[in-house]
Order: sequence, then C-alpha cells, then structure tokens
Amino acid sequence: LNLLLSLTVKYSLHPLGVEDVIDQCPTKIDRYGNHYFAALEQLMLAGPGDGSEPVRVHGRHVAVFCSGPPLFDTILTTTEPDHDEKEDWPGGSVRDNTGAGDAWVERLHLRLNAAHSRVRERRADYLMYQILDLAADEYVKVMKAYTTRLSWLEEQPHITASGLVSEWLPGGPPPPPPSPQTPHGAPRF
Repeated sequence: LNLLLSLTVKYSLHPLGVEDVIDQCPTKIDRYGNHYFAALEQLMLAGPGDGSEPVRVHGRHVAVFCSGPPLFDTILTTTEPDHDEKEDWPGGSVRDNTGAGDAWVERLHLRLNAAHSRVRERRADYLMYQILDLAADEYVKVMKAYTTRLSWLEEQPHITASGLVSEWLPGGPPPPPPSPQTPHGAPRF
C-alpha cells in the first residue's frame, strides 16, 4: 500500500483510480484527468481443462495506469489475487498464492525482448493494450474448459431409473431413494 501511495504522488494518479486498485473494482476502463486507467478481473484455469473433472479457476485483479502526459510514456501495473474469489466462485475456486496467474508477464517479456519488437517501437498506450490483451487471453482457455466439460457431461448418463447419478456432479446431493413399488411395478399410494 505504501508503494502504491508513493507512486500516486509521483505520477499524480487520480484518487478514484487508486481506490479502484485497492478495492479491486470490476473490469473497466476510465480516463482520469491526464491518465488512463484499466482494471481487469482475470480468470485462469487451476486444473486440467480436458472435461474429465469439474473446471476450477482462480482469479487475479490486474490494474494498469497509462500516465505521463502529454506523451503517455509511463505504464504502472499492479496484479494481485482476487479478494472475493470464494464469494464469486463457491466450490469452484482455488486461491493462487504462487503467482501462476502472472504468466502473461512472461509472455510480455518475450514480446518486449524480441528483435524488432513492435511493443518497444510504439508508445506506452500500445504497451497498455498488450498488457490487457495478454491478461484477457486466459478467458479463452477458461471458456474452452467449460465448453469441454459441458460436452463431456452431455455424453455421460446422469439420470437413471433411480435418479441423478451422484458422480455426475461431485459434491452434489445423493440420488433420491427409489419410490416403493408394488409387485406389478405400479407405485404404491
């Protein structure tokens, strides 16, 4: 928090943008005076996405300031685990304390260090676009994992004569007991 406040003073960041970083605001893009601010709620897979088991995700909050008027030559980024992850994804989230959600940073370094990098040749606003693009790329993987899981579940028998198969949804309710039957198969009243 002290570092963020020091950067706020040094780069004259708008207090509403800083508050959005601290409170982990929803995904948005704003212009505050002489700088731009973008926040992204990032989701990443926390397990296999092959459909064989429920999809588990973890979230991070990425915030980017593009500052330094009039040229917008300064980028400030913050990334941290999502504070409300358990509330947003009950039973389906895994807290990322390892920094694995920052894999986009490594991909950004590769782009920056590439020979004749367009990221290096352009201004900071293009770098901001690249950061948001790389961070948002994880959504595609999450969506594909959910699509694969739904396809897998559709292929599985989930309703039988005795009710819902308990393996179909892990942790779901057990199947209801069969209704009492008369010897001829008609329900008893």
